[in-house]
Amino acid sequence: MRRQRVTTDKGARASSALAWARRFGVLAALLAHPALAQFSGKFTLLSDYRYRGVSLSDARAAPQLNLAYDSADNWYAGASATRLAQDQGPTDTQLISYAGYARRIGSALSWEAGAVHGHYPRGTHANYTELYAGLSGERISARVYVAPAAPGHEQHGLYGEVNASYPLGEQLQLLGHLGVGRAVRAQYGERIASTAADAQIGIWFGHANWQWQLALLGVTRRQTSYPGDAAGRLRTLLVSIGYAF
Repeated sequence: MRRQRVTTDKGARASSALAWARRFGVLAALLAHPALAQFSGKFTLLSDYRYRGVSLSDARAAPQLNLAYDSADNWYAGASATRLAQDQGPTDTQLISYAGYARRIGSALSWEAGAVHGHYPRGTHANYTELYAGLSGERISARVYVAPAAPGHEQHGLYGEVNASYPLGEQLQLLGHLGVGRAVRAQYGERIASTAADAQIGIWFGHANWQWQLALLGVTRRQTSYPGDAAGRLRTLLVSIGYAF
């Protein structure tokens, strides 16, 4: 999520981590021209919903809705809903809400900080809350998320990511993402730590309100306890098509 505007979004993540990279220029523009504050939205169909490299849709297609608001005084907020699937058991929905504040540092850099909450109606044990902070330039940004252990849950996590974009044309961009997460949880009286990394490289194309994305994803392991365990191919091709409004 960075200033999660849905047209290229941060977080809500939503279509994929690569979508966030495209927001760098949008974020800078809003900070420079606060009159551009607005509501926005996007509906996306994903070939496989990957959250930090982990498939939460059981490698199946998943619909996603993002809504965002950017205020004239650098505050922003938003939410996303993504349909999930499991190999066994009923389907669920991942609901993510976030809010934050961003401000420029000089002419080419900005910082931001905020909080995000993930909610699963059918699996509340997987709910989580994170605090985040980051820096953004014109074509590259970095963010760190910290998930403190919730009351009654002996698990906390840390996730860092770097996103980059490079224009190949007026409506064509090369996108890149690298993320590393570490989770620590208690199990049978012992503290168990796990680390996983995910990386993506892809192409984004936009025309009018439509957006297409093709990306190659690679992860270091099949399971990570941050925020939940899920299976998925270690390398896969992801495709998405979205309509912004």
